[in-house]
Amino acid sequence: DISTGEKALINIIGGPDLTTTEANTIADAIKTKLKDDAEIILGVTLDDKMPKGQVKAFVVIAGGDITYFKNLSKEMPELNIEEL
Repeated sequence: DISTGEKALINIIGGPDLTTTEANTIADAIKTKLKDDAEIILGVTLDDKMPKGQVKAFVVIAGGDITYFKNLSKEMPELNIEEL
């Protein structure tokens, strides 16, 4: 649950066919899961080496309750979740 997230850094990486509308749709979907007044920093990168239609999104969330992620990291240690 990321609904308590107060800040988020969102980095969207896509191939040369990624449009601004598609990137905004992805960012908006993530924003709806955070607190209404969450501070968002959005970055978008076009990577010519990525296949058309492929998109990656990296999200870093701060200021929220990470209990869910701590429990998840016990089940899946490869996630490498740390509290800073």
